[in-house]
Amino acid sequence: MSQAITPFLTDITHFHRDTPDGEYDLTFYPILPGVILALNEIHTTVVPSAPGALFDECFIVNYCLAGRCEFTISEDNYCYIDGGLTSLSAQMVEGRFCYPAGFYRGCELYIFPPLFTAETHAAEQLLELDLTALRSRYLHSMICTTPQELMILWDDLYKAMQTAALGAVRLRTLAVLHWLYTHKTLPQNSSQYLTRTQSLLAKRLEEELTRDLSRRVAVHTVAAALGVGETSLKNYFRSVYGVNVSTYQNNARMKLAARLLAHTDQSIANIARQCGYVNQGRFAGVFYEKYHVKPLDYRRRTRLQTNET
Repeated sequence: MSQAITPFLTDITHFHRDTPDGEYDLTFYPILPGVILALNEIHTTVVPSAPGALFDECFIVNYCLAGRCEFTISEDNYCYIDGGLTSLSAQMVEGRFCYPAGFYRGCELYIFPPLFTAETHAAEQLLELDLTALRSRYLHSMICTTPQELMILWDDLYKAMQTAALGAVRLRTLAVLHWLYTHKTLPQNSSQYLTRTQSLLAKRLEEELTRDLSRRVAVHTVAAALGVGETSLKNYFRSVYGVNVSTYQNNARMKLAARLLAHTDQSIANIARQCGYVNQGRFAGVFYEKYHVKPLDYRRRTRLQTNET
C-alpha cells in the first residue's frame, strides 16, 4: 500500500504516481469499516509501503493477476509471486514493495481489526465470518497455489472492479473472504525461495545485462566476476524475473527499440545498433515478432496517436 493512502476511506479512491523508472496506479475500494480492497497496476520496480503502528495489526491477502512481485518471507528469505498465486500475511512489507520485472497487476485486501465497527461485526455475523480469527491463521506469511474455486471468485471480483460499481465489488470481496474463512487450509506453493544474497546476485546480473544493451554480455563472465556458478546464477535470475536470461534481454532490447522509435528521429540502423543488433534486417524481424508491426510502421503509428491526442 502506498504512503498516499490511509485505511480511512469512504468512497472509491484512485492514485496515480510517476516514478524514476515508470508509474503506478492504485485504486482503493472501501468494503467495510476496517476492510479495504486495492487494485494495483504497477509499471515500475519499487512502490513505497505505508508506515505506522496500525499496519502492524493488519492482515493482507494478495492475488496476482499478472506480472511478478517480490514477497518477503523473513529478514533473509524471499519468494516471488506470479500470476495465479495468492499470498497471505499478518504483517506489512517494510519500506517498499519490489517488482523486479517492472510490471505487476493484482488484487489486494487489507484488513484492520482495530478499525472494525458495529457495522463490520454485523456483516461478520450475517455471513458467519470471523476476520480476526482468519488473520490469526496466518501470523506467518504464506504463498499458496490458488484453488480453482477461489480463482473464479478472484476473477469475478476483478471483473466487477472494471465496472466501478462499488456494491458489486463489495459483494464479491465478501465472497472471497468467506471462502478463505471456510476453507481452513490452502495448498502451499512450492515456488523456489531465495536468500537475500541469491536475490542480490540475480539483480546484479540484471544490471550488467541492461547497463548497455548495445553490448552482448556473457552470463559466464558475470558469474565469474561475482564468484558464483553460471547455472546457479541463471536459476536465481529466473526465480527473480520469471523468465530466462535470453528472454529478458530480448524484451529489454525491444522495449528500448520501441521507446527510441516513438521518441527520437534516429535511423533504424542506429536504433538496431543501440539494441545490440549489427544486422538491421535481423533487428526488424525480432521487432516484428514482438510487436506484430515493422519498426517504421510502429514509429508512424505512435506519432499519429500522439498527434491525435
